[in-house]
Amino acid sequence: MMGNILSILTSAVASLGGGAFSGKAELPAHNLWYRSGGAATYAHASDWAFMWIFWIAVFWFVLLMGLMTYFVFKYRRKPGQAAEPSAHHNTNLEIAWTVIPTLIMVWMFIVGFKGYSDMAVPKGGGIDVDLTAWKWNWKVTYPNGAESRESWSPTEVKGFQATDTPVFYFPEKTPVRMRMISQDVMHSFWVPDFRYKVDVMPKRYTRYWFESEAIDASKWKRVLPAAESGLSKDYTCVDHWVFCAEYCGDQHSEMAAIIRIVPQEAFDEWLEKNGVGALPPVELGRLRWEQNCKACHTIDGKQGTGPTWKDLYGSTRQFTDGTSQLADDDYIRESMYYPARKISQGFANQMQVFALPEKDVQAIIAFMKSISANAPADANGAGGGGGGGGGGGGGEGSTN
Repeated sequence: MMGNILSILTSAVASLGGGAFSGKAELPAHNLWYRSGGAATYAHASDWAFMWIFWIAVFWFVLLMGLMTYFVFKYRRKPGQAAEPSAHHNTNLEIAWTVIPTLIMVWMFIVGFKGYSDMAVPKGGGIDVDLTAWKWNWKVTYPNGAESRESWSPTEVKGFQATDTPVFYFPEKTPVRMRMISQDVMHSFWVPDFRYKVDVMPKRYTRYWFESEAIDASKWKRVLPAAESGLSKDYTCVDHWVFCAEYCGDQHSEMAAIIRIVPQEAFDEWLEKNGVGALPPVELGRLRWEQNCKACHTIDGKQGTGPTWKDLYGSTRQFTDGTSQLADDDYIRESMYYPARKISQGFANQMQVFALPEKDVQAIIAFMKSISANAPADANGAGGGGGGGGGGGGGEGSTN
């Protein structure tokens, strides 16, 4: 009897969910919850388990509420009729409503644990990268030291103001393992298309991994023009949005990124072009500004969260304590490592400490010299470009 009940339940759920349990079909019921099928190898199992549990819940809800409604009307008290006696005990019924739900719950646990294990334990091979989070941005560092210089600007959408969104390139059908850490507060790395998120903590590493599907199997693929990517030719790609799923401050909703899946050939070319080993100091400094400092410090003279970098190097900085100092190499270095010591007038002490390698510090100084009209005429071969100055006092008056 119990076997027949489970068989009927399974058939009913399968008929309701249909191909959605494969994770690849996109039936209307599936699309109530997801934009599309999962895009990582383990995502389909997550969709499959969720839809099974959803339809099991729907089946039992309809069955029990239907029976309750039927019993309410059938056994309602009627004038002039004695109430029917209630059974005090039914062994078979009590065993059935104990064993059947228990078996279903055990099955849910096994399926859920299997899916969790697939997400938590990464595959071998592939590539390892470092992901750094801070208010309010993401940065990925690749094995050769490359860091993405590409970003998408939401300001291209009329009436929408937000920070630039970094774009991270990864190859298709390749395991990618991320070692993640936060420079300030707790964040959460969430890729909805992968159905998986992991908290990113300060002062400790957490890990995330994924393996994307083949691009040709995705309905979201598009052509990536060479003019956009800087690659030698056009490639097909698939973009997946990244969000922070842990409230981290007033720009939390703008802390996004894009994971761009490309063919292995395109990724290899991109990785080689974006390595930082051969970059001149000024170009490396500009890259570090785009990755770490752009959100707070402009180079066009407009004030942001921190002072603009336009013509800052070589200028005299006024601080909130009434003192002043020339913005030279030592001042810029001090502002990065000890941002709270000297806070520029008109700004708050909000800047975090950036533990940058010495090579990056020197590159940032070189970049600031190259875009400041106040820099010496022979500084890095640039005699004051006036495109955007240097770092500021402590707090948000710093170089970063």
